[in-house]
Amino acid sequence: MPDAGGGRIHHVRRASGVAAGVVAVAASWVVASLYGVSSADIARYLLASLWSILLPGALVHRALRGRSRDLLSEVTWAFVVGLVVQLVAWAIFVGLGVGGWLAAYPLIVLAVFAAVPALRVHLRPGRYESSTPVPVAWGLTAAYVVSIGLLAYGTFRVSPLPPSTRRWYQDLYWHAAISADARHSVPPVVPQLGNQTLKYHWFSNAHMAADSLVSGVDVLTVTARLWYLPIYAALTATTYLLAAHLTRRAWAGLLAAVLILVPPGFLLLQWLPGIAQDSYIPLSPSQMFSLPLIALTVWLLIDVCRARASAGTWVLFVFLAIGLSGAKSSSLPTVLGGAGLALLLSLARRTGRTAAACATAAVAVVIAVSSRFVAGGTSGSTFRPDATVRSLKVFQQFSSHSHLQHRALAVLLLVLIVLQVGYGLVGLFLLRRPHVADPGVWILIGVEIAAQIALSVIDHPQGSQYYFVRGTDPLWTVFGVWGFAAVVARARPAARWRIVTAVAGFGVLGTLLVAVARILGGGHQPTASAKRAAAVVLLVGLVVVGIAFLLRLICRRPVLHRVLIAGVAGGVLIASTLPTLLTVGHYAQSTRSRTPPYDGHLATAQVAGARWVAAHTPQDDLIATNIYCVGTVTVPHCDDRAYWVQGLTERSSYLGGWAYEDQNQANVLHDPHTAYRRSFWDPARLRLNAAAFSAPTPEVLDTLYGKGVRYLFADTTASQVSSRLRTLADLVWSNGRVQVYKLHAPA
Repeated sequence: MPDAGGGRIHHVRRASGVAAGVVAVAASWVVASLYGVSSADIARYLLASLWSILLPGALVHRALRGRSRDLLSEVTWAFVVGLVVQLVAWAIFVGLGVGGWLAAYPLIVLAVFAAVPALRVHLRPGRYESSTPVPVAWGLTAAYVVSIGLLAYGTFRVSPLPPSTRRWYQDLYWHAAISADARHSVPPVVPQLGNQTLKYHWFSNAHMAADSLVSGVDVLTVTARLWYLPIYAALTATTYLLAAHLTRRAWAGLLAAVLILVPPGFLLLQWLPGIAQDSYIPLSPSQMFSLPLIALTVWLLIDVCRARASAGTWVLFVFLAIGLSGAKSSSLPTVLGGAGLALLLSLARRTGRTAAACATAAVAVVIAVSSRFVAGGTSGSTFRPDATVRSLKVFQQFSSHSHLQHRALAVLLLVLIVLQVGYGLVGLFLLRRPHVADPGVWILIGVEIAAQIALSVIDHPQGSQYYFVRGTDPLWTVFGVWGFAAVVARARPAARWRIVTAVAGFGVLGTLLVAVARILGGGHQPTASAKRAAAVVLLVGLVVVGIAFLLRLICRRPVLHRVLIAGVAGGVLIASTLPTLLTVGHYAQSTRSRTPPYDGHLATAQVAGARWVAAHTPQDDLIATNIYCVGTVTVPHCDDRAYWVQGLTERSSYLGGWAYEDQNQANVLHDPHTAYRRSFWDPARLRLNAAAFSAPTPEVLDTLYGKGVRYLFADTTASQVSSRLRTLADLVWSNGRVQVYKLHAPA
């Protein structure tokens, strides 16, 4: 009977874990429904994700690495691997012009696995060796629900779906336009320059396009709503699994998954905000898409450098690295930093050199090849040692009030920025036996070092160097949690409650120290003196040295020493999160889409006209528009990011807002105007586009037709729209202000 009782307990635990997953799915459904997505679209999208991502991903992962030990690992690995498998299928089907049949590609995968005897075994269901602890499963569900709650409040709430006229953050329109084009183009074109190939890390957009093709859900709904939900779940799960894998403790994995929600960071001064600390960045779809990929890519890198990798693991490592290369151009270089440091360690220790060298070479080759096709977005970037520091507003304010030399001031601010991520230094407790020889420790350190160096020395017109660090935040959190788990493990099990007490005590002490530092540092404007900032750094340094000295004094009592070390490590994690959580300043950043010029509304006519084009014209037709400026009215040096035209019409245009284009970014160094207020670099193209609206002639319209343009999207408030258009083209939709014309084919 004990076996029967044990079996019942096992089934209850399994059912409870599954229930946690069901609650997560239900929460996703509720969030999507509350923000404009129909139940039919949600159901179609869910089925499409299961069919075109999870199923192929699970089979490929099983073939390369074998069956996972538990259901959560199986689903997580299947989803992340499935993302890259889906991208391959998308490229083949859309490239061959049969994107509408993309939903059939899993049948090909199933057929291959059924036909090959060695693969057929992976089609069979089986029992898992273990399961996620029930409290951990529900904790992960809670973390995920909180994350999508913040997503809904910070992004969905201020970016309602059409027919609402509320203006979105411009990048969301831009990504929607790329995703729409990716439904029929491989690679996608620049939506605002319809005949130019897009050199950008566009894999997230290809994924959205594939989801739309498979599910039949409108690409705008996928881009603005549905695709976020499984990606957020994957980020929660990959962070948990990586931390649990490295620490061999489920509670540590849960701690890491919770910490990335805050996120941790020592914000010691009120006037210096968190620098690149937020892991969840919904306004950057490419960044969100890259985070689950980089977590599992680093996992595989650690495995291969530990010389525990099979041939299948090596194949999967390169496969995910390729996927990561086009997910975010800032991600794979940081992985190269980790691989490079692991290689140096292996050379010094004269062990594992071949594996580390091959891994480093593989990452370097992928970067070199991908940079020619998908790793764009770097135009206009330059190198300078203090680029990021000098770009900070507080640096300019300090420069006018401080007698310190600029170089010393830059060093001071750099120290303050590095202190913000000091919580991860808890991981340095791993630099002793048995962990000091583990390549995983050095890989995570190398990843963070590479990210911090890139943040410091790269100067990008839009501050995109911040993404190097943002992309490694979950990994740095995992490193800190790994160090904390290691010092806890060194303490005796009987000291568990003493460890809890020590963590709470040092957490309170650390929180008070941060509060005192913020008071000493002055108000929100650094108008007093940079010396106060230096005093804060000195204070923190003295406290750290003092604590280290006290711990050294009591070193003769090993048990107490280990308990206090664990308390310090846990206290650092608390002190880096609690003050940030209490100030809720981080969450205010997620709603920055409401700030000018993105606050306000489009005209009802603009939204209605754009959605008519999306619904009534062929998806691969090119349009021309007279709208380039955020404020609609065309004026010299306007903010030329009116991407809503291409985003809401789901059509590329002959000419649209050009702020993000490579040529425009490259001109930053040679133009006194800001990056968003620069004249278009091709006057002939601009004149031709403008003439189609203000001075149309048969020759002008025939020229546009020859360049692929089939419709004109005209706004009479943007610029002059000639009445002659009514005789030279067919007016197919109008509400007075906005007019849509269909061009005639040349005679």
